[in-house]
Amino acid sequence: MPEYIYEHPETGEQVTVLQSIHEEHSYKIEGVLYNRVYTIPNASIDTNIDPHSAKDFREKAKGSIGDLWDQSAEA
Repeated sequence: MPEYIYEHPETGEQVTVLQSIHEEHSYKIEGVLYNRVYTIPNASIDTNIDPHSAKDFREKAKGSIGDLWDQSAEA
């Protein structure tokens, strides 16, 4: 079942709810109707990258090797 995110209209508290795609997408608790939060789905546009190709790596990598190390440390 898909997971949906709802946010309390006053406090900003977020709640995740598992709902069927056929259910009404609303969440109400203690008389408070939560607002639905819309997110960008995880999608990949370029899926034909050879992980063993130095050429593909250079084309997709942004910045210097130091930038890549910094990005790796953050991940």
